[in-house]
Amino acid sequence: MRVLRRSIRPEPVTNRLVRAERRRRLTELEATADPGEDLREDREWIANLEFFPEVPVIRGLAGTWDGHIWVLRRGEEPLGDGPIDVLAAEGRYLGSYRAGATGMPDAFGPDGLVAFVDRDELDVQTVVVTRVFTEDRRP
Repeated sequence: MRVLRRSIRPEPVTNRLVRAERRRRLTELEATADPGEDLREDREWIANLEFFPEVPVIRGLAGTWDGHIWVLRRGEEPLGDGPIDVLAAEGRYLGSYRAGATGMPDAFGPDGLVAFVDRDELDVQTVVVTRVFTEDRRP
């Protein structure tokens, strides 16, 4: 077992962040509600949400077939995705994908294959498979 550390501190949850998140959820609730739908219980639930004291730095983790670890960090906004760091199984840093360069793959395959599930404007799903290269396998 080993602990990997990076000098990135979690952001404290402030009253401003709490208000913004409640406002975001209320806006989403009202945008998806049916006309005349009673939203009192949902609004009360949002008003009573409890929040952790910190916004986590890590938003996602995944492991590849060859043991690499993908770590999705948070972005500039609390709910936004940031860079993805890639580590070897023993913890050696291999590099990072900048924020927005790629998302966290939905699945990993052998020999550097990754799969993403995309949705088009009609919500039709398509699976896109591509190959990513590591320092061990360059084109």
